[in-house]
Amino acid sequence: MGRVRHTGRGSRAERGFTLVEMLVVVVIMGILMMMVSSWLKSWAKGTARMAAVAYRQMNEQDLRRLYVTIQAAGMQAGTWPNFGPYPAQIPVRSPQPWPRPAPGFDELQWAPSKTPVLVQYRVTGWSTGFEVSAIGDLDRDGGLELYRIIAPLGMFEGPLKYPPEDLVPFTP
Repeated sequence: MGRVRHTGRGSRAERGFTLVEMLVVVVIMGILMMMVSSWLKSWAKGTARMAAVAYRQMNEQDLRRLYVTIQAAGMQAGTWPNFGPYPAQIPVRSPQPWPRPAPGFDELQWAPSKTPVLVQYRVTGWSTGFEVSAIGDLDRDGGLELYRIIAPLGMFEGPLKYPPEDLVPFTP
């Protein structure tokens, strides 16, 4: 019987993959994973941006509703109403419930359109006008934004940015 010599020149199935082929596959998979992870990061940022825009729009609508409600209620004893800030936590950095009773707001039968809230509401009145304002971190960047409407003009203003190091407590 003769001996069969194995020369290493068999079919691909018998030989397996070379080191270079394996490295090429690993590099291609790494590139694909980097592309997918960057796409996921940009998608997450876009989703957060859309949520911040939605919160800002809702906040503006709530402030306008509060402004109209106070105008409809009118002056009391020669001055506009003065109440808030509410909810009491300063500054609002995470969603807070809108607890009852809400002094001043309940008398006007007003509440935010969505709870928990991301802003703190305040009404400041004087004899010639009033201001409705809200402060909070709607875009979750660590700084606070102030939104307000000042009567008698009725123009919406905001967001006015307050970085964390410049914060002054928003108290009555």
